[in-house]
Amino acid sequence: MNISKREYEMGKILRCIKEDDFSCLANSEMKVLEIKYGLKDEEYKSLDKVSVILNLSRERIHQIEEKAIRKLKTYINEN
Repeated sequence: MNISKREYEMGKILRCIKEDDFSCLANSEMKVLEIKYGLKDEEYKSLDKVSVILNLSRERIHQIEEKAIRKLKTYINEN
């Protein structure tokens, strides 16, 4: 699968974050990040594939992903 440079870089960053820092996320947010960026299986997945897996629209997956990333940034900057 071809992924954008942004997605690749985000995956690298997410893999460097301490596991405890993910505690600020809701289960659905964590699940989207795990699946999209391959945090458990190291296999990136497209919005289309994530939406099929989670039975949500592509737009909803994108919204959840963006919210999760904002929450992580805020949490890490505050701690």
